[in-house]
Amino acid sequence: MVIPRREVVELAHFAAKHGADPFGPMSMAVTEGRIVGYQKCKPKSSSCGDLLHCVAFAAGLRGDIVNRTEHRGWKPIANITRWWPWWTREPGTQRIALPSLGTLFPGDFGMLDGDTPAAHVFVALSLNEARTELLTADYGQPGGALRRCPVVVMPSGQVKLRGRRWTHHLSLALLPWEAPPMTVGAWLEAHGIDPEPWFEPGQTADDICTGEEILRIDREGSGA
Repeated sequence: MVIPRREVVELAHFAAKHGADPFGPMSMAVTEGRIVGYQKCKPKSSSCGDLLHCVAFAAGLRGDIVNRTEHRGWKPIANITRWWPWWTREPGTQRIALPSLGTLFPGDFGMLDGDTPAAHVFVALSLNEARTELLTADYGQPGGALRRCPVVVMPSGQVKLRGRRWTHHLSLALLPWEAPPMTVGAWLEAHGIDPEPWFEPGQTADDICTGEEILRIDREGSGA
């Protein structure tokens, strides 16, 4: 099984960078138009979980875990619970692990304050070599955004990102990748979005991640 880390990183990065307008074509494609309803909710609902399901489905994830209209249909509340049981504090199932910077790979999914109703999920893109800043792709801003998150490791070992507790981590290596991954260009064309910006410099995983991270991705792919 090939873990599509490069494809997840590239699409998440592109979708966040070009999705700032919540009603623009990128955000509408990522959320399958649900952003319109989210913004009418009181309080407003978040689109953060849509990004994870969007990039995972595009990268080849299938099965019941995927919450997308374009797959088997979309259900409310499931955008986060499909990845992790809600309000789970302790590890105990295959997909729940206490977060650690040492096990974080580009493309992995994370959740902040996951034991509270204010939970927020993100796609990890790149941790700098000093391990002091994590670049993430986020939705729910209300659109998309790239966030450079200061990393603070508390004496207890608890990791904080931009002042919030990092409570959940999901490695892409634990997911059942079945279908061939789509490139960003192919995904844009499939959703009727101009692919021209994808061909601008700085869009690939090699540009987004550090050299050490690329080596780790390559070693993982080779089974080394």
